[in-house]
Amino acid sequence: MTPSAPAIADGPAIALDALAQLVTTVAEDFPAAGLQPGPADVQETLDELLPGADAGVYVVPAGSGLPRDVFVIVASSLLTTMGAASIDAMPGVVERVINELVGDGDIPDLAAARLGAGLDTVDGLSVSSDGPGAVMVAAGLFAGADHVATVGVAVRPVAPIDAADPVAAEPDASVGPTGGLV
Repeated sequence: MTPSAPAIADGPAIALDALAQLVTTVAEDFPAAGLQPGPADVQETLDELLPGADAGVYVVPAGSGLPRDVFVIVASSLLTTMGAASIDAMPGVVERVINELVGDGDIPDLAAARLGAGLDTVDGLSVSSDGPGAVMVAAGLFAGADHVATVGVAVRPVAPIDAADPVAAEPDASVGPTGGLV
């Protein structure tokens, strides 16, 4: 599926093509040999993100302009081959991936990062059905036919504008015309 601009009446414009290109570039440069990246697609659910129930999940908030979560999910067997003896070592192994997903000019909020295994750790990532402005773009990484990792960005929904509150009704200049992501 080719990412296209969603109909978001109340949220900032999001440059989905640029977001998909970022995720694709990061997936192509993943720090494990011999993996093939899949296409970066808009994700409607969290169902297909995990390559296994015990996959390591690292979610890092970012976004001084457009609030978002960047994430890396790695099958436990791949984590071992990447030099991580346990999920606790995952942040060091994928630090470069997280920094590339956050992008230049922004800082990952490592104090608010989530690290764990399985579906509970991805719970709370935004997908397009979560409200205005919410969107997730992710790409799977494959060893042959086996899904072994996922990288992506989940843009959090924007709060609905309350016309009764003049401060809230003013647009946020920090977001910019393309969502401030690139």
